[in-house]
Amino acid sequence: MFSKFGPEIRCRIWHFSLPGPRALCPGVRSTPSGEYETNRDYRKLFFPGKHQAPNPAALSVCRESRQIALQWYRLCFGTQNIYADLNIDILFFGPWDVTDFGTFWEWDEYKSGGPGGLTNIIHKTLQPEVAADLKKVQRLAYRYLDGWAEYDDTHGEETHMNGGGDELRKQLGRFESLKEVLLSHGPDNTDDLRNTRRRRWVSNMLSQRMKVKILIHTTFSPNSERKTSSLPSERRTFLQRSRHEVSQKLSLLSNVFPMYQNMLIRDPTPG
Repeated sequence: MFSKFGPEIRCRIWHFSLPGPRALCPGVRSTPSGEYETNRDYRKLFFPGKHQAPNPAALSVCRESRQIALQWYRLCFGTQNIYADLNIDILFFGPWDVTDFGTFWEWDEYKSGGPGGLTNIIHKTLQPEVAADLKKVQRLAYRYLDGWAEYDDTHGEETHMNGGGDELRKQLGRFESLKEVLLSHGPDNTDDLRNTRRRRWVSNMLSQRMKVKILIHTTFSPNSERKTSSLPSERRTFLQRSRHEVSQKLSLLSNVFPMYQNMLIRDPTPG
């Protein structure tokens, strides 16, 4: 029956089947015994299969559907199996990888055994194709523990309340196309002073504005409640939810964090 539809209708149906924003989660490769791989090649990204959203089904249904999907999706980050739309997909540095953006793009490795017993210093960088794709990422999410919490402690003294927002802004500036940053954190389980520092640090980031506005989710989790939109223009919209739902959530947040009251949110309506 499907094959009897005209090509325009079939192509439109394949287009409707494409998913909305997905979370792509870099991580650490594990060995067959379940232990994390220690000899990791940090010049490229690895995406553990069990933590990833599946590739769009249209890529593997038939030649026609694949042709439509490839208008939006392509292999990314030097991998052979991760297709992404870098305009809407979220690169989530989450629970499966500890990322220090200060040494993410380039770093030095020290190896002993040089002439006269000296230590060799080897400067390394991300593979060019990986760096090129990272510079096209528009949406990035970052975990709290072992993530942006480390910038909260940059100054080390409890009297410093603004945290390391300037340093994080500088490091995220390497993502040249970055438009939205999602900072993930779970329920508060620390003392009131630390929570106060965290809220003021977040407030500082909002007031300074990174390269563009910052969208903060307090309960961001990868690939939860994934939705397929009904219109192509809706698929291109980052917030796949109604204006009413967004307003409700912000209203609840503003009761806890005053800085959310003046927060800018992308208009979720298409067009």
